[in-house]
Amino acid sequence: MLACVRIDATFHCGIMRQQLLRASPDCRGKPWYDSVWYQPEGGVANYCVGEARATFRTEEGDKVAIAEMEQVAGESGCPLMRRGCSRLRWRKRDNEPDCAVRVVPLARVRRVIHVVPDFAELTERKGFGAYPAAPDSPLAEHLAITF
Repeated sequence: MLACVRIDATFHCGIMRQQLLRASPDCRGKPWYDSVWYQPEGGVANYCVGEARATFRTEEGDKVAIAEMEQVAGESGCPLMRRGCSRLRWRKRDNEPDCAVRVVPLARVRRVIHVVPDFAELTERKGFGAYPAAPDSPLAEHLAITF
């Protein structure tokens, strides 16, 4: 298992830069899972967002296990939506007991991105000062939050 790998990130403007991709359950005593923008296999032209949960080496090359996220409807009037931001939540398939995970070649990860919890939604649901779900929280807490 690789806790940190270097990737050649490609930005929307076409510029390429190196980034560090972290996927570690223990980085100085706490988990560190970077969010990524990646292209799934199977000829899909669209890009997806997810959280890198593990990076590992195989005979076919380096791979990344990604906890998938899906886009959900934004709130009307949201200034972030007007600026092109997306509202996300964890993806769960009906027949799976946990959030959906996909394994993709590391080469299909285009870049590390910044994803933050929707603190307004969290405050409405759990009150001021509430924390987002911890990695070991119940699945229902993970599925309830938006990003």
